[in-house]
Amino acid sequence: MVKYTQGDWTVSNSGGKVIIGGMKHPTTIATLETIPLKISPEIEANARLIADAPDLLAACVICENALRDHLQYDDGESLERDGFNAAKAAIAKAEVK
Repeated sequence: MVKYTQGDWTVSNSGGKVIIGGMKHPTTIATLETIPLKISPEIEANARLIADAPDLLAACVICENALRDHLQYDDGESLERDGFNAAKAAIAKAEVK
């Protein structure tokens, strides 16, 4: 699996752009731009979601592991199985092989 930029990701505003960057390894992860140069609440929310991606991925891995252990005793359809499948699918989408 290809590794993403490790560490906390931050959001900063600069001249009509929202920049998502790594803290441990200073680099630009993504830049969101708007025309006109006004940052909307939606752009800000999108940037925060992108910046939180490493934490969300880690949470999915924890949930998948916990639910896998639980589901070995489950014999059918359940909310836990749905959660496990959703976490597994999200992890698969995030992993680049």
